[in-house]
Amino acid sequence: MDIFQQLGVNHTVWIQFVLFVVSIWILQKAVFQDFAQAAFDREQRTRGSEDRAVQFAEKTKILSSQYETEARALNDEVKKHFEQARKEASKKVEEFVQTSRHQSQKTLEETRARVAQELHRARDGASREVPEVVASIIRRMLGSGAQPKGWQQ
Repeated sequence: MDIFQQLGVNHTVWIQFVLFVVSIWILQKAVFQDFAQAAFDREQRTRGSEDRAVQFAEKTKILSSQYETEARALNDEVKKHFEQARKEASKKVEEFVQTSRHQSQKTLEETRARVAQELHRARDGASREVPEVVASIIRRMLGSGAQPKGWQQ
């Protein structure tokens, strides 16, 4: 025990040890336990937040893929409706063009028929007037009262 005396350790070491143990026990119950519980709760919340963040990330991926799938389906449906509307519009345009062509053809035929009738009337009228005009020209050339031979008015 010579070493203990050289270090300055005497019989009070046991009293100090007991006081140290009692102090630690009191601090453990009064202070450290609350801090340990707070640290444990914080660790659980942090770990829970990390787990929730991972869950949210996975859920985000799932929802993103669902959104992409639904967006593609909706886009396909919109394209389908657009194509159908475009086909219907093209059909209506074609019907309108055909109707317009038919009407213009009909109008053209009616106009041609009217022009042909007017031309025929004009020719008839002109052919009726030709003898009078010829007679008038001959009278002027021959004199005012002369009639050509064999000419009848």
